[in-house]
Amino acid sequence: APAEGLEGFCLGTELDKTVGHEREWRELIAAVRAVYPGLLTYAANWTHYEEVPFWDALDAIGVNAYFPLSRAARPDVTELVRAWQPLHARLAKLSERFERPIVFTEIGYHPAEGALAEPWTWNVGDAALAPECQAYAYEAALRVFLDEPWFGGFFWWKWHAEERRPRRGSPANTFSPQGLPAEEVLKRAYGAT
Repeated sequence: APAEGLEGFCLGTELDKTVGHEREWRELIAAVRAVYPGLLTYAANWTHYEEVPFWDALDAIGVNAYFPLSRAARPDVTELVRAWQPLHARLAKLSERFERPIVFTEIGYHPAEGALAEPWTWNVGDAALAPECQAYAYEAALRVFLDEPWFGGFFWWKWHAEERRPRRGSPANTFSPQGLPAEEVLKRAYGAT
């Protein structure tokens, strides 16, 4: 990471069963800090981010934000913004407690009907293509978090360097927003043309 001039480094992803080994994590963090001057985080699963005892030793609280948002087949932006509110409060409180920004180290959605009930699901099978669901989910997350002073940003899952086709099953069986309405949501949010 230092040789490549990277601004940040994530020490691990979704290692939920290991976070109770606080002493070992703190030793690892200290060892990495000895050779790397950049920002450090850890990417906690959405189910365990409040259980990580060593956030104070890192520069940011990383959350893989695949929170269930709606059981509706095609929820709208208003419903999704409302679904984020209790999570927003919990995340803000955690940020305040540890005096660290929250970073969504992963966040993304399938362009599939019903995909927001279990956004972590890798394969949506034969779910109906519903690109507006993905776009609305992007829009809701951006509205709720983008301008918060305690929020450090999003790492959107998944953007491909080359053109990719959806996995087996539905054409909605992809996390990529490329070529879909969610891509336009990102362009508007970040000022791209």
